Amino acid sequence: EPLARYQSAFDVLEELGIEVGEGGGVMLLSAPFVGRDAELQHLTAKLASLSGAKVGGAVLIAGPAGAGKSRLTEEFRFAVQMQNLPFVMGSSHEQGTAPYGPFAEALRALLPAFREWVPDALAKTAPILVKLLPELASEPEIPAFTPAPDLDPPSKEKLRLQGTVSELLGTLARRKGVVMVLEDWHWADPLSGELLTYILRNNRDVPLLFVLNHRGAPDEGSPWLPTTERLDLPELPADAIELMVTSMLGAESIGEAFLQKVAEFAQGNPFFVEGLLEHLVRNGTLVKQKGRWNSDLTLAPEQMPANLQGLVLEKLAALSPVAIDLARLAAVVGRELTLDVALRVSQLDENGLFDALAELGEQGIFIRTDDGAYRFAQGQLQEILYANL
Repeated sequence: EPLARYQSAFDVLEELGIEVGEGGGVMLLSAPFVGRDAELQHLTAKLASLSGAKVGGAVLIAGPAGAGKSRLTEEFRFAVQMQNLPFVMGSSHEQGTAPYGPFAEALRALLPAFREWVPDALAKTAPILVKLLPELASEPEIPAFTPAPDLDPPSKEKLRLQGTVSELLGTLARRKGVVMVLEDWHWADPLSGELLTYILRNNRDVPLLFVLNHRGAPDEGSPWLPTTERLDLPELPADAIELMVTSMLGAESIGEAFLQKVAEFAQGNPFFVEGLLEHLVRNGTLVKQKGRWNSDLTLAPEQMPANLQGLVLEKLAALSPVAIDLARLAAVVGRELTLDVALRVSQLDENGLFDALAELGEQGIFIRTDDGAYRFAQGQLQEILYANL
């Protein structure tokens, strides 16, 4: 009989007469992907069109901070990689983005694909593309070239650069298909917006898909939102919040009063759910005894955090001094931190750097990208760190 069996290892130890103590090292399980299945299905349908009908386009994912835009994108990335298609990302930043900044980041990540699949096109466009990617001047696999002189007036130069990027991306996409995610598009610089419009206009029947993550309700009249498809992320329903909480606690059921308080605080926002549970564990309100969480408690107002910023700052305060210093430096650099930049700006040795990166990863501050760099797991982590320097 299943119910007659021991329900956890703690039950076994108790039966054996062994005392069990659980300190502050008890951790929550990873938050599951919940409440966004329809949106993921929409994106995977676009992926099927990319592979089958060879048609791309652009999809804008809109929602408030913490609504799950980055998590949805991450789940979509797995589906893209299962198709063995290039998947790259570029980000805009609140504190300012260099002209074409998100595209330069994404194109840099595409360089291995350009070298492998369209080396001739890369060599042809390098004299102009080097204005966006200076490292091309020392690229050993590209024949030596002289950078093209700027055209006059500047509007001609801009048009030539946009045409060059569009041509190279289109060439690779026709050969292999490409998915490019542009994060924090609400902070995109105008030139990046113009470039996206140009690329879409000139690659209508090409398997090139853009996914734009946009915070809040975008201005439909904005010139750099050239998309006919939009996914608005609604608040998580009550059953999704319950599934998220039970999964993170590893519990079969949760006290109704506790769950109601979590739902009231989170207001359908998955980042708030995760942050609140972490807060309650850190301050000792939510504890695990004999393998079970005390989730039948009723939360008092003084046990609840005041707001999201307080949650984030509390989470950061639990880090070691070295890790929080590195996180602050990363917040200044931007959404992504490469190892070579981290070594230069942190003045840590390799062992110290990797220890700090590991801690930031374990605490859910950083995630590692496919090319070995590190990104803030949530955009608001970087924003709140930067605002509180």
